[in-house]
Amino acid sequence: MYIPASSKYLKVLYGAHIYGPKTAAMHRARELGFDTVQIFLGGPQRMFVRDIREDIKTAIKELIAEKNICVIAHAPYAMNIFSKDADIRSSSWSAIMHHSSVCSEMNIGIAVMHENRTMDREKRIHTVKAFAIAYTEHELKRKPGERVILAFENQNDKIDELYELVMEAKDELERVGLPSSYITTCADITHVYMYTRPAKSWEEFTGNLFPVLLKMAENGALNVIHVSDTAHPMGSNKHRHTFIGEGTIGMENIYSVLKWTKKLRKVKAIYKDVPLSKTISVILEHPSNTLRTFESDDAFSIILKSGIRHR
Repeated sequence: MYIPASSKYLKVLYGAHIYGPKTAAMHRARELGFDTVQIFLGGPQRMFVRDIREDIKTAIKELIAEKNICVIAHAPYAMNIFSKDADIRSSSWSAIMHHSSVCSEMNIGIAVMHENRTMDREKRIHTVKAFAIAYTEHELKRKPGERVILAFENQNDKIDELYELVMEAKDELERVGLPSSYITTCADITHVYMYTRPAKSWEEFTGNLFPVLLKMAENGALNVIHVSDTAHPMGSNKHRHTFIGEGTIGMENIYSVLKWTKKLRKVKAIYKDVPLSKTISVILEHPSNTLRTFESDDAFSIILKSGIRHR
């Protein structure tokens, strides 16, 4: 498992979601100088991750140790612990526990799962408290270096509501005497952009968003940030990934987000027991249905070589 250097402050890592074979994605990430990489463990539309060959599991474990890279596994989209359908909820609970176990076998320390809200607020709070206890107890059965942090990702602009939901879960965990560091959030900035009321400017949009993200980080409730470009305008309630710099957000605005994330390095980490809880992985996302790859002149490489990175 990736272990950040000892520090009392958060460590901000930069990378991307890379599609294709898992080991190839990790090699490519390190070739580009990424500190972190996000991958799918299987088909994103399935509920359960299929079995992964033992040789691939071993190869990924060895690559994480050799390359010293933080790997994040994005859970399948079908998981929905907040579904109104009891069967879907039950299957989702089982599926995320299984996904966590597969991550653990490969020393992948962070998993991201869509929030997929359908319940009303009170039922979501009740559900997330029960789930947080069950998930944390599931992780505590493993050795410390094999446990997996679970980050809920916002699907709309209600990032503040997701933060409050996760803090309810953390408070409940502390109330029953369990560690609260294994439940956190993934803030998808483009999802906020797509579903928010259109702002007069990008500066107004980020002026409202950045203070919320900073508060989340200061309270140990933010460990992943997704950044991408989109084909649709702000507030359109639509989202289709484009390559960085080719959508309505644009290279300059995405660069401003990455530049702002440097401020998170000055935030003190509040968790001491889980090393990965002291990291924030900034993940650039791009379209998956394309043969275009990360070349030396690609926007991802340009951004990551432009002085944003900590090295």
